[in-house]
Amino acid sequence: MNTANKIEIYTTKNCSFCKKAKLLLDKYEVFSEIDVEDEYKRKLMTKRSNGLLTVPQIFINNKHIGGYDQLKALDQNKGLIKLLK
Repeated sequence: MNTANKIEIYTTKNCSFCKKAKLLLDKYEVFSEIDVEDEYKRKLMTKRSNGLLTVPQIFINNKHIGGYDQLKALDQNKGLIKLLK
């Protein structure tokens, strides 16, 4: 994979979908995890995701991918591997 890709995932500790998303991303590259239990970071996530409050919220190269369901669909359709090349 291209190590220049920047993957950010906004999470909380007890979120099962966050854990699934991190497992899926682990097979591709290193990612930055941002814990939104901090109010400032949650506000930043909400602003970046156009008002979405749920976690995870995933960004690749500053492009909003969405949550776990969108990430999984992207992976299944080979879109994630294309995005990371």
